Amino acid sequence: MKKLFEMHSQAILIGLAFLLLAVLGTYFFWGGRIILTGLHESLKIPSVSEKPIGFDIEAAKALNLKLE
Repeated sequence: MKKLFEMHSQAILIGLAFLLLAVLGTYFFWGGRIILTGLHESLKIPSVSEKPIGFDIEAAKALNLKLE
């Protein structure tokens, strides 16, 4: 293995650099997509047909849950 690395050290290091570049590029692309999707959802203006999400106290009381 040592002899192989000595013979092809530059090619191996360049290959590993490209592999690292591909992994980091994929990671940052994925992270950017997650951030942009979150911003889009948080800044989106709801349409008239969408009901706002709320908490129904009467329905919760009807469940009659006992917390201990």
